[in-house]
Amino acid sequence: MTRGSVSLPNGARLVPVEASPDAVATRIDSAFWSITTNPFRSPEGRRRTFFENLTRLQAFCDRTPGIRAVRNMAEYRAARAAGDHAAWIVIQGGNALDAEPGLVQTIPDDAVL
Repeated sequence: MTRGSVSLPNGARLVPVEASPDAVATRIDSAFWSITTNPFRSPEGRRRTFFENLTRLQAFCDRTPGIRAVRNMAEYRAARAAGDHAAWIVIQGGNALDAEPGLVQTIPDDAVL
């Protein structure tokens, strides 16, 4: 079991960001790295927190050897060719961006699938 992970009754594992360097050590090729949404925040609070978390996650990938945020198949292939874990950044909970129409288009550099 990965250090810091939690086993669920159905056999799945939850791996916190703190355990993510193990993704490199155990040679997990790629994974969806999900930014979750707290539905109890205000729409503006969800928007603000989403963009803060996106910035933090991108910075984490940038500074962690062996982990690379990817946005498309070309970037995935480049990450794998370099031996890096490919982190696909996704949103769990579309209400992260429901504060106003068109917020999804404001995500910089198509950073989220």
